[in-house]
Amino acid sequence: MQPDGPCHLQERLEGIAAIAKKHDIFVLSDEIYEALTHKGVHIPLATLPGMKERTLTMSGMSKSHCMTGWRVGYAIGPIELIKVMTLIAANQVYGLNTLAQKASAYALANHDAKLTERRKIFAERMNYVAARLNKMKNITCAQAEGAFYLFPSIKGTGLKSEDFVWSLLENSLVATIPGSAFGSSGEGYVRIACTGSMNVLTQAMDRMEAFCNSI
Repeated sequence: MQPDGPCHLQERLEGIAAIAKKHDIFVLSDEIYEALTHKGVHIPLATLPGMKERTLTMSGMSKSHCMTGWRVGYAIGPIELIKVMTLIAANQVYGLNTLAQKASAYALANHDAKLTERRKIFAERMNYVAARLNKMKNITCAQAEGAFYLFPSIKGTGLKSEDFVWSLLENSLVATIPGSAFGSSGEGYVRIACTGSMNVLTQAMDRMEAFCNSI
């Protein structure tokens, strides 16, 4: 179980495409982390043969350009669907403030180099945190291939994910999210965001390691 890290390989995407075409399924493809692919190359599902006309690609500015909270997103899909979506969402779109729209346009036009720089920084942070986690008592962590989250297993501690998270917060002042928040299959894991500075992450890992040694 590693929902935040792995990227879909082309053969897996081709398998999804084959099923979609066989059963005439329309696919909603959330590709918000496309700019933060650390292993391999991001492959948009709509670029596969026969998928352009049956895929709605959804993305936004929050992750790629650090504009979380600005609430700017976009969708790419068949013109007939986009026309209907535009009609339905007209009131919401008109409510998007001008500052956010202009900032998004500027970011898309001028900040491609920043994406490469940011991707490298997040990869370094995740590699560091994953290495630290794998040295901790009763913790195992797979290396993420994209985004900026890790989903380590805490099953070896014998604690439920919510119990682990609350104890870690109350005793060590380190905030994580229980895997159970993402469904029953997430039980036994916690999610860690590697968005803080290296100094913050180092302190968090020191505290978490001490906590794991104490239980």
